[in-house]
Amino acid sequence: MKKINVIKLLKLKENNIKYCLKILKNSNIRKVLFNLGKNKGMGLLLKFEETEHQNYVRDKLIKSKIFPAVLWPEQTLKRDIEVQNTMLFIHTDFRYNKQDLDVILKKLIVYIKEWKSLKY
Repeated sequence: MKKINVIKLLKLKENNIKYCLKILKNSNIRKVLFNLGKNKGMGLLLKFEETEHQNYVRDKLIKSKIFPAVLWPEQTLKRDIEVQNTMLFIHTDFRYNKQDLDVILKKLIVYIKEWKSLKY
C-alpha cells in the first residue's frame, strides 16, 4: 500500500487556489467576490450580489459538466437563505491540474460576464 503525502496534496491545493485567484483577478470581473482566506480553502468560494446571477452561472457550469456546490442548502432563516442563494463553491483541490483549472476558469469567466451583458 502506498503512503499518501499529505503535505504535497495540501501544497498542490494551495497552488491551485493561488493560480485560480491570479487568473480571476486578471479577468476584470466586478461584483463577484472570490474569497478564500489566505488560500486555506478547498476551492473557490464565489459570492454573487444577486441570486439570479448565482443561478445563471451555476446552471451554465452544470450544463458544461462543472458541478459547483451550493453551500448550506435548504436553510430556513432569512439571512441564511440569502447566503445560500448568493454563494457557490468550486472545487480546485489536488485532483485538478492547470489544464483542468483553465477550462473551469475560462467557462466561469465567460458565464459571469455573459450574465452581466444579458442583464444590462
